[in-house]
Amino acid sequence: MSTAQWQAQLARELKGADPASLRWTLPDGLVAEPFYHHEALAALGGPPAPCRRAPRPAATWWRWPCPLVPTAASR
Repeated sequence: MSTAQWQAQLARELKGADPASLRWTLPDGLVAEPFYHHEALAALGGPPAPCRRAPRPAATWWRWPCPLVPTAASR
């Protein structure tokens, strides 16, 4: 479905309501559109690159044992 087709269908189904009401504002302030299409990706230069992980975990992480502490319910 092209962008023009989707917008025409949206106008018919919303019956005069504002299409912006379909946008979601996420807690961090980003706005999620209700429809993403290949034309938008082409404007960005294509799809995003895949996520690449480091070959090994960062050396700054430590694993500490977490002892179980008895609670009043377990006594």
